[in-house]
Amino acid sequence: EPLLQLFHEVVEDPAAVKLIFSHASSLREWEGFAEAVGMRDRLCCVYRDYGNLVSASVPAALALAIEGGRVQRGDSLLGWVGSAGMSFAAYSFTY
Repeated sequence: EPLLQLFHEVVEDPAAVKLIFSHASSLREWEGFAEAVGMRDRLCCVYRDYGNLVSASVPAALALAIEGGRVQRGDSLLGWVGSAGMSFAAYSFTY
């Protein structure tokens, strides 16, 4: 699975990642991916409340997490996206 492979290429220490911000294409699929890497409890996906916001899914989830106090300066975070046409990306960043 390309998304799981990308996760392992990007994340050196899963315990250090506070939250994962995923694309909102399918909540069930993203929950499955997060569970496969042992991080379902850290998945932030806006699908349940807002539907598929397409390319705004990750920024919207990040903004909501910041507003809700779930993200603090210095937190290690992960973006994890996949789209039609078999395009995938994973990236880590510090807030």
